[in-house]
Amino acid sequence: MEKRIAVFLDRDGVVTEAILREYPGKGMQHGAPFSLAEFKIFPDVVRAVIRVRDMGMLSIVATNQPDVTYGNLTREDFDEMMRRTRALGFDDIFVCEHGRDEGCLCKKPKPGILHDAEKKWNIDLSRSYIIGDTKSDIGAGKAAGCKTILVARSYNAADRATADVVAASLAEALDWVENDRAVLNA
Repeated sequence: MEKRIAVFLDRDGVVTEAILREYPGKGMQHGAPFSLAEFKIFPDVVRAVIRVRDMGMLSIVATNQPDVTYGNLTREDFDEMMRRTRALGFDDIFVCEHGRDEGCLCKKPKPGILHDAEKKWNIDLSRSYIIGDTKSDIGAGKAAGCKTILVARSYNAADRATADVVAASLAEALDWVENDRAVLNA
């Protein structure tokens, strides 16, 4: 069976808006929403999912979501956020809910979450892409052998040198994927 190609997308900062808030001991940072009121999906996501499918690739969300574990988010709100994310039409969603000190292999920047998708979907990671907004996303993609694309946000200027490509938007990231696929298939 021929291996498939995937476009992995991070949730917060790519699919949904990242929220600026004070984190104890870390200062102001962008992160996941802590309530349904904060959960806002970017308007171009459904178009992006369709576009990935039209290119013959899988669209898969790969996301760290430890906030129920940390007590920042209720299980009910988390489940509803994930229901709304699934409703966008992704082929699959892989979630790491572990805290930073649990030593799991799935929490980005470790590549475990991408390897789980690889096994389930028969994915060729070396021909696949990850689109994220943090060096953690890029680190996971590089560790798994994917091409990495960072969507430029006001909070990630220091992370831009870590990615293979920096895009101004999700649509621009997919323009790059489409062009890369055309070159590889020429």
